[in-house]
Amino acid sequence: MTGSGTQQDPYIIEDVNDLQAVENDLTAYYELGQDIDASATQTWNWDGTKYLGFAPIGDWATRFKGNFDGKGFKITGLFINRPTEQCVGLFGFADSSLDWGNLALQNVTLKDINITGGDHYVGGLVGATDCSPRIINCHVTGSLTVASGGSRFHGGLAGLCDGYVADCSFFGTITVTDTTGDRYWTLGGLIGEHRGDGDFGFIITRCHSEGSIICSGVAGSQFDNIGGLVGIDGGFAPPTIQQCYSTMNITINAPGAAAIFCIAGFVGGDSTTSGISDCYARGDVTIEGDPDNIHYIAGFIAFNNGRTARCYSTGLITTNGGTLIGGFCGKLSLGSITDSFWDTETSGTATSDGGTGKTTAEMKTKSTFTDAGWDFTTIWDIDGITNDGYPFLDYRPPVGYPYVQAIIIG
Repeated sequence: MTGSGTQQDPYIIEDVNDLQAVENDLTAYYELGQDIDASATQTWNWDGTKYLGFAPIGDWATRFKGNFDGKGFKITGLFINRPTEQCVGLFGFADSSLDWGNLALQNVTLKDINITGGDHYVGGLVGATDCSPRIINCHVTGSLTVASGGSRFHGGLAGLCDGYVADCSFFGTITVTDTTGDRYWTLGGLIGEHRGDGDFGFIITRCHSEGSIICSGVAGSQFDNIGGLVGIDGGFAPPTIQQCYSTMNITINAPGAAAIFCIAGFVGGDSTTSGISDCYARGDVTIEGDPDNIHYIAGFIAFNNGRTARCYSTGLITTNGGTLIGGFCGKLSLGSITDSFWDTETSGTATSDGGTGKTTAEMKTKSTFTDAGWDFTTIWDIDGITNDGYPFLDYRPPVGYPYVQAIIIG
């Protein structure tokens, strides 16, 4: 690598070997100098039975505390196969404690990942973050697999995140297979758990997830707090989600499961007085399990403890039984749901604990939303064609593949 690793003269990464060498200095500044072909990682680090692939940068004990700017270049074909390890992703653990709130992972595109991780903190870009880092304009496509049991904090972009996330996406498949009757929780299409624990702005904004979350289990398995965008949104300082969407389809097949609860097209559980505004979910939710143990299933948010406003959902909800199943919300525990809607026809669900049910025709009529105070000047748009005729966010009409946008931070 050229450069000296300072902010003024960052290390320049030119190939996949340079990328792996980031682990040698976890506090430096890095930039990609060109597109990186990481397919060679498929035959890296043979352990006697399998190739482990790329070694995640940083872990629970030795965290990445530098800055990484992808400069809009792509890293293609990253392979990680560490089914018994925690903190798995391009970065295993990123920590902003050296410059609280100012560590940045930005302008990174990971294309066609094949990542397998173990029981905690698995994400395409980063397994976990701490001390309020910023993740900006990062995009991940490919497959993420959670291999071992009793696990939490898994997401297409990040497993656990307590920082500011803007203009990010995941497009692909997340697969969880339980064969021993364990618990899997806080799993999200973009982020497994998003939390706040300080005075910074804990916001997810202008982000989206597309693809599938597929979970299978056996008798005794437990799946909870799973959402198309975020598994659970909570923490000490209430975070917010704004101007985001998910089209992730969620499928859970676990006959005889001990529990399946808080599963929804957008957010599984909302554990604080956080706010969700101007968002939508269009993915289907399909649940097969013990009907006595299925609870809080919804098209948008499974368990609402905060303030949700100007959101909608359209996905089909299919279960073989259960309670507290709602077209928009499964359980409105605390907080409020205002000016929000769900499609009673496409969802196949006529009731919801919050939100207002509308026909498909009404959901494709602009006045349904403008009469409720939605902003169709700077936030929303509708044209009768894009997004199957439903409202879409003006910043990015859905096209089925992540966009790449240059963002200047300064």
